[in-house]
Amino acid sequence: ISQTGNMFKLYHTSLGFAIYIAKIALIILLHVAFSVSVEENDEMVYAIPTENIETDIFLKSYSSYNKYTTAHKILNTTVLAYVTPWNKLGYEVTKIFGAKFNLISPVWFEVQGEKKAYTITGVHEVDTAWIREIRTVNGDIKIVPRFSFNPWETKDYAVTLKDVSKSNKCIQNMINILTKYNF
Repeated sequence: ISQTGNMFKLYHTSLGFAIYIAKIALIILLHVAFSVSVEENDEMVYAIPTENIETDIFLKSYSSYNKYTTAHKILNTTVLAYVTPWNKLGYEVTKIFGAKFNLISPVWFEVQGEKKAYTITGVHEVDTAWIREIRTVNGDIKIVPRFSFNPWETKDYAVTLKDVSKSNKCIQNMINILTKYNF
């Protein structure tokens, strides 16, 4: 009986040790699967961080995302994103997360004042290939470009709003851009 008892203790200890090793292996696998970076397109893409994440990894993961949830919109609300020509990464982000957005507003156009006949600059910034690509990612997305009036002064607003023909000219120039690019 004592040999059987020792055998049981040995088996029980071995089984306990095997379970312990299996738990450690599972923790390591989960850690590797969810917190270690994966090279994708020469950029580091991080998945879900663990509770015991290293400080330097945390600081490097500011742009991390779970690549398996990029096509799923969680919020049941309208989501607007701005894209600027001086930050090219924004174009890439909208392609990755395009399914999560309802509206994307490229910051391309600037409306000049009355002295410049309300011409609109920034047409050279329009990226038609990006527009096609983003509409492929999300067929329901609306491209709603922002028109900036930055160079305007108070008197430009006053002159334009007081004169219906000037207001119409300004509005018509914006409509022409919207129509030309099928916004």
